[in-house]
Amino acid sequence: MKNNFTDSRNLSLKFWIFIFFVSLASIYFLSVQKCYAQITISITPHKTITIYNPDIDDTVQTIIANNRSITTYSLPNTPNTNPSITDIRKLADSFGLLNETQVNPHLSFLGGDISYWHEQGVSLQRLNLEFAARKVVLTAADRDGVVISDQGQLSFAAQQIMAEMLERRSIILNQAN
Repeated sequence: MKNNFTDSRNLSLKFWIFIFFVSLASIYFLSVQKCYAQITISITPHKTITIYNPDIDDTVQTIIANNRSITTYSLPNTPNTNPSITDIRKLADSFGLLNETQVNPHLSFLGGDISYWHEQGVSLQRLNLEFAARKVVLTAADRDGVVISDQGQLSFAAQQIMAEMLERRSIILNQAN
């Protein structure tokens, strides 16, 4: 005959082991969820893309590194002068914007796109942010299989994450100081 006291202790021990593993799984899930928090952007009412925090954080690090190299290699290019077409092409190429993507090949930069950005008269630092945001959106659209109709729609989607990128850039730079 089994001892009821021993059976209840085994049951209690099994219960606490179960609670322990459920707690570990919950902590893991919450940490992963926080790490992969996201921004969802509507391309059309029925099409969305998701941009995950690590993608934004990695891009912000690229922006910071590019801004340092921009300052180094384009000293004659002051904020009041237009960057050259060559500088704009180099920057676009560094983000892979001259290459066709799988889902949105029609959004690769052509000569007219480079000329457009040249005519806008914005600094290379601003273009760095603009191009980085476009790259993040195009990468997410490829991953999610979402077709973006044109450069205007791409620009609209990119604008939605630029503020987030600027905020993170500010936080990273403040932590470094």
